[in-house]
Amino acid sequence: MALGNEIIAVIDIGSYKITAAIGSKYNGEWTITGYGESPCIGFKKDMIYDVKACVKCIQSALAQAESQVGIKVNQIFVGFSGGNITSTNKVASINIPQSQKFVNYKDVDLVTKACQQKISSQELEIIHTTTRDYAVDGSWGISDPIGKKCSRLDMEAHIIHGQANAVQNLYQALKQAEIHAAGVFFIPYVLAYQLLEPVEKEIGTILVDIGGSTTGLCWFHRGKPWMTYTIPIGSEHVTSDLAIGLRLPISDASEVKINYGLQEMDVIGEAVEITAKSTMHNRKVSSKLIRDIIEARLQEMVDWINFSIKEYGQGLKPAEMVITGGGSKLVGLEEFFSMSANMPVRKIDYNNHAEKLPIDAGISSTFMEYVADNLQKDCEQENKLLFNLKSSLKNVIDRFSS
Repeated sequence: MALGNEIIAVIDIGSYKITAAIGSKYNGEWTITGYGESPCIGFKKDMIYDVKACVKCIQSALAQAESQVGIKVNQIFVGFSGGNITSTNKVASINIPQSQKFVNYKDVDLVTKACQQKISSQELEIIHTTTRDYAVDGSWGISDPIGKKCSRLDMEAHIIHGQANAVQNLYQALKQAEIHAAGVFFIPYVLAYQLLEPVEKEIGTILVDIGGSTTGLCWFHRGKPWMTYTIPIGSEHVTSDLAIGLRLPISDASEVKINYGLQEMDVIGEAVEITAKSTMHNRKVSSKLIRDIIEARLQEMVDWINFSIKEYGQGLKPAEMVITGGGSKLVGLEEFFSMSANMPVRKIDYNNHAEKLPIDAGISSTFMEYVADNLQKDCEQENKLLFNLKSSLKNVIDRFSS
């Protein structure tokens, strides 16, 4: 497929693999035209411990995508999960000079930086800063303060940050891979932003992105991000528990997890026959034992989710939960989470949002759409700024001409 005039390249660094995708815009829609993937070597618990190995994986995935479209991309948007990510909501204010009278984009930038400066720890690296609300002269609920007349501008910001060393290792790997990162994004936040319905964001919904070694959380409340967090449990912990409890190799335990999961209660107690492929030895195991092992680890995951809600929710609680990610495919997971977390739960498979794409390319497609949407907003903001500057200049010229 030929490339369109607009091109976006993204890389997603996950628990098990790194994917790269290059997309073009056709008839108003973004389509992936180049895709590559590589095993995720050099990572542990979604954190880089071997930069050189990570660099090779990134370069391999990107080279595959570039070879399919016949171009070398100059800038790439990078997404990642894990890395001990958490968030803080901060409020800051600035005074607007009397001579200025109206809020401009420079003021918004200044109040944003004032919020960021409240994250003072050198051990933390800021990844995202998103606006929750603005106030002019103490009146909150202002979605866009540009052009408002006031003497003071307040901003409430949702700031996503991670351990500085972990984030810097990611930047170092990208640099060594000779990749110019146009932006670095936390994937669970991207998924929540793109996949949650507007009404879900408004009433309060927490997205749970279950990865291999970690699970990312992003909770929207009143239409804006309220909490972003990473818990150190993923689907591979369930696999490891099954391997230990059933005395199976990891590969066989993974098949048991996929094939049986959380079986319906009417078949609990039945013995299931499993085959260890490494030895080709058959034996029977109680389905109740399988379920008990899986439930124990999932309950720990729910306990972590409830802890994060209590710790960072400031007395609030989400109205519902949306689960996604590779670990969300477990049979019976929706019902278990709903009962254990005591809230409605639904599942989203982001690959369903990416028809006719390579298997597991859906997250790249969702990431690409997020980047495109925000680039469009940035462009509209720049155009609005240019219009305001031209209008201001015209007013000055008219004043001196009269």
